Amino acid sequence: LVRSEVEAESARDRLNVALEALRPFEPAAVNAIESEVESMVVQSLNAVDAYTDEQRVMGNTLMASARTHILNVDTLISDLVTDLESSVQERSKQTITAARQTERNSIWITALASLLGLMLTGLVIRSIRRPLGALVTAMGEITRGNLDAEIPLAGHDEIGSMTRTLSL
Repeated sequence: LVRSEVEAESARDRLNVALEALRPFEPAAVNAIESEVESMVVQSLNAVDAYTDEQRVMGNTLMASARTHILNVDTLISDLVTDLESSVQERSKQTITAARQTERNSIWITALASLLGLMLTGLVIRSIRRPLGALVTAMGEITRGNLDAEIPLAGHDEIGSMTRTLSL
């Protein structure tokens, strides 16, 4: 009997640790399980007392009542596991959906940034190419001997410096 009590107490301690870990997620279910376990313990101890007092019928009745609490605990734990599994699956689906949405957003942002980069690159090239082309044309005319060739207006950048030099 003492060995059984020690093993039962050890099992109860392990159950309490597990229930405390689950309490933040399902406090009502944990409370219900704890209540059933407590009732089962009380009924079992009363049954032991009845057996000790040679009241076998009363002991059997109390043990039957304790077994009912054990079945209730088993049902409550099964329901708790089912609820937690459902919750985990739902959160997993939500996380996957959010990750896919983030991936799509990243693709769109990358595509738009690339397009904007290409457009800006085109504008920069165009802003360099046009005055440089006019300068090259003027240099070609001057090289062919046409000193009256139209030289483009000088800006404040490197191409403007080249234009001023060519004008001299």
